[in-house]
Amino acid sequence: MITHEEALDLLKKHGIEGFVLKHVLRVNQIAVYLAKKLKEKGESVNVELTDIASLLHDIGKKLADSTPMNHIDAGVKILNDEGMKEIGEVIKKHSINAIVEEDKIPTTWEEKLIFYADRRVIEDKIASLDERITDLKTRYPDIEKFLGEAVPKIKKLEETIFNILDISKDLTELKND
Repeated sequence: MITHEEALDLLKKHGIEGFVLKHVLRVNQIAVYLAKKLKEKGESVNVELTDIASLLHDIGKKLADSTPMNHIDAGVKILNDEGMKEIGEVIKKHSINAIVEEDKIPTTWEEKLIFYADRRVIEDKIASLDERITDLKTRYPDIEKFLGEAVPKIKKLEETIFNILDISKDLTELKND
């Protein structure tokens, strides 16, 4: 598996910079923090895979701008082309609708943590789940159609994570700097 620094270089190679890079770094911070905490509690989570996959979860954003692919499919293609199929398998389950699509539901801790961490970040700031859902409705009105089914499942995932960890959902330990 590539290192954290190599993943950052790969993001640059594929044009990920500015606010998208800041977003990715914040999602990574949350996902890795939760992965380490879950591992401490005895859960079977691959912290290294969570680290690299959370960094690369939006690697397809730039390619998607110039092709008919969405950013997730573009990211999976990039990662497969780079010989990182395992990471591609993890990132393909991070879209908001994944939780309601039978073949895309996050099932591993790594998939769940990246999916969840992405739901907790607005641009590059940590937000509550409710704040992020409101943000998504505003920015992507077309997703409203499946949010009724998705939101309870996302909240259940959040409850599962934080019941195991027995820590506050507000993630005050992580700074919005």
